[in-house]
Amino acid sequence: MLDEAVLQIKKIRDAAQLSEIKEITLEVIRPFGYDRILFFSVSPFKILWAHGYWFTEEIDENQFIQKCPIINQISHVDTPFYWMKLGAHSAEGDYQLVDKPMKGVLSGIQLPVFGRSGLVSSLSLGGTQIDSSIEVEYILGILANQISLYSRKLLALSTENNIQGLTRREKEIINLLSNGLKQRQVSEILGISERTIENHVRKVRQKLGTTTTAEAIKIILGF
Repeated sequence: MLDEAVLQIKKIRDAAQLSEIKEITLEVIRPFGYDRILFFSVSPFKILWAHGYWFTEEIDENQFIQKCPIINQISHVDTPFYWMKLGAHSAEGDYQLVDKPMKGVLSGIQLPVFGRSGLVSSLSLGGTQIDSSIEVEYILGILANQISLYSRKLLALSTENNIQGLTRREKEIINLLSNGLKQRQVSEILGISERTIENHVRKVRQKLGTTTTAEAIKIILGF
């Protein structure tokens, strides 16, 4: 089983889409009793992809932090750790750190991933019949690192393509906003209405998949 997991993990480097990495991840973790996945970046904290029922069908960053405060533990450790939920339902109960999870109870492992700048991402896996042996923990650690490395590469490529898809006007507006100008000032400089400015900015956020203009500016300036 462990050898098969290693062979599956090797396929991640050849994945052309995030969906392929997700499928490979599921193939690796299912034999070990895991059926829920949450992969997120740390700075900024952003859920990159999720699978399985955690609290609701759709989970966002605020929900996760509120309902699973144990996630804050990752900033204080440099090794994987196990958690267990006390409560009968996924959306109820308290979470606590454990040395070894119990069978039949929603439990999981948190696998922090470190880069040159420190903690960069983390993989959270959950299930009710998980294998917490040291051998499996080692395999999952390798999995987390490969997911982080190749997912971030695919996301960076996707972001670069999205930036290239911005119009000249959209780039012009974002450039002015990045210099500290207000939308009113930008509208005066370009001779167009504030509503038009807001429409362009909203399209930029949609293309880049961000919720705030500040985040969109940060992404664009990073390329």
